[in-house]
Amino acid sequence: MRWNDWEPDQLHIDEAVWQGRIGKPKTQGSGEIIFLPPQAELELTSYHKNCNNPEPQAFIFSDCFRPASKRLWLEENLRPMSDSLGIPLVTYQVLRRTFATLIQKCGTIKDVQAMLRHALPNLTLGTYTQAIPESVKEAVRNLEQMVSIPDPKGRLV
Repeated sequence: MRWNDWEPDQLHIDEAVWQGRIGKPKTQGSGEIIFLPPQAELELTSYHKNCNNPEPQAFIFSDCFRPASKRLWLEENLRPMSDSLGIPLVTYQVLRRTFATLIQKCGTIKDVQAMLRHALPNLTLGTYTQAIPESVKEAVRNLEQMVSIPDPKGRLV
């Protein structure tokens, strides 16, 4: 990502790194907008003010940017960090599944599909999102409230 890809509360994805080379995103759906939560926007604003190269064409993380394989980055950075935290077997797929499972209560399946950049919702639902027992229990309770009518004593019938 470059500084000219950043607008208030969003990043435009128009480049990708694949096998150490910069090119176009894999699919049209991959090259869209990522919305930033407020805290990330604040951090990025602060970083922009203090970075070595805030020019529009400069890479946002130019200090640490070097096209590399995702496997190399996983082994050199992500795995040591997860090992130090006592989190075993972290992979990119584990991170995507965790994200998909946690975010499903924050929006619709179409929202999750868009954030994961999946072309089809069946991949999002079938592979990435996992059921959360408490969420299932809450859904059952919510449905009961929606379809039930309280009797004069306030009991649901």
